[in-house]
Amino acid sequence: MNFNYSMGEDSQLYKYSEYVIKEIEERKYIFPADNAQIQESNINEKVTDVLIELLDVGKSVYFNEIDVEGQVMDFVSKYGLFGFINYFPVNELYFIDNEIVLKEDKMIDEYLIKADVISYIRIFMPNLLNQDIVDKIVTAKENIKANRITENSKMLINMNFAFSHDYGEPLEMITKYAKQLYEDLMQIQNEEDSELNTNDFATLFESKNGKELVLKYETLKNAMDAVFVSEVMAEVRKLKICRYCDKPFLAVNPKAEYDIPACKNKANVYKFRSKNT
Repeated sequence: MNFNYSMGEDSQLYKYSEYVIKEIEERKYIFPADNAQIQESNINEKVTDVLIELLDVGKSVYFNEIDVEGQVMDFVSKYGLFGFINYFPVNELYFIDNEIVLKEDKMIDEYLIKADVISYIRIFMPNLLNQDIVDKIVTAKENIKANRITENSKMLINMNFAFSHDYGEPLEMITKYAKQLYEDLMQIQNEEDSELNTNDFATLFESKNGKELVLKYETLKNAMDAVFVSEVMAEVRKLKICRYCDKPFLAVNPKAEYDIPACKNKANVYKFRSKNT
């Protein structure tokens, strides 16, 4: 399958001017800094480059490299948090339910299947009191009518949750996500018959004139999932992992196996020495 896609013009992400790590109940979170200002995060022109950076974080996690925490902070500082709060619930309007049914996913605590709405939101807003969360739920419900959600109401809801100054994400959740993407790419590259389970990804594609798929996203995770799926399922896959240094890269030549000439030269030297020992 070959994807010809563009970024939806009405898709918009937000980030904060500064992020910090806070430890809450022995768990590290990334939050906007106290005085951080919200700002637009436009990734449309560089979305594939952003994916490569995320995969590089996944590589560092996979190989237990040093300063993964710093690498994650650099990424989040540039592009913002992922909006995981929208991903796990089966129901898009999860905040209207007393009990939320969740997808089975390694990123969520102890493979939770169900959670009450306040406990679920507290995973991402651990500093809020119950009444504060209830107030956010009431505000979110006011943005929908007859249990239907529009593009405008979806943005208002996201500003109340995923783009809120109160919103944070566990550092471990981010590293698990990055590592999983890297492992999926590695498996696809190493096993020719390997198939990607697209049910694991929160993709948002819409058809445009029957010829082009337009990527519409509401969170950074939506954008990363959709671009990853489109790249690995392309008839000519250019998203690869270097055979020598293990770094992810987007190949100019589809037959390329190394990200830079130096890696190819080092690999050839290694092969030559191996044959003569």
